[in-house]
Amino acid sequence: MEFVGSGQLNLSGQLAPEGATLQVQRSSAEEFPTPVPRKKPGRPKIVLQQPPDISFTSESWDRAGKYPNVHGYFFLQIFDHFYGKCRSRYEHIIIWERINDKKVPENCYIHHRDLNRRNNSSENLMCIPIVLHQELHARLRIARKKLCDLAFEVERQRITVEYEHKSAEIMAMWEILNNCKRLE
Repeated sequence: MEFVGSGQLNLSGQLAPEGATLQVQRSSAEEFPTPVPRKKPGRPKIVLQQPPDISFTSESWDRAGKYPNVHGYFFLQIFDHFYGKCRSRYEHIIIWERINDKKVPENCYIHHRDLNRRNNSSENLMCIPIVLHQELHARLRIARKKLCDLAFEVERQRITVEYEHKSAEIMAMWEILNNCKRLE
């Protein structure tokens, strides 16, 4: 046990006031006392027992913040209190999944028929395999270079319908293959 008198430094490094005497107990194993953690000010932390539902059917996405990204797409963002981080998804993908009541199949993209990334209306979205999506955009780039605006719009609609039919055929074949695998 030590006595700290006036004019001497106490444990916090401050001078003790005149006439003050403090008792400080130090053990031989511990040179300095352990600091007491202080509570951080702010909102109370929400503790959840299980992860929240963040699937496309979750109502959390209806309350999500909507933000544009640098590529012109809108994305929705929610805070996941269970993991303590933000979750985000593209708005057009959630809309397509809700309309069709299923997740976007693997190896597929959601294509905007009118090429306007901000037009996420249900009739403007179509699911297409990645390979066909790349082909579709390659053909649209070529058509845009060759044609004037009005002629391009007509050609864009024709090409999009053509690729929509191709996509439906491929997706039907994939469905048949997946059913065969399940039977094995």
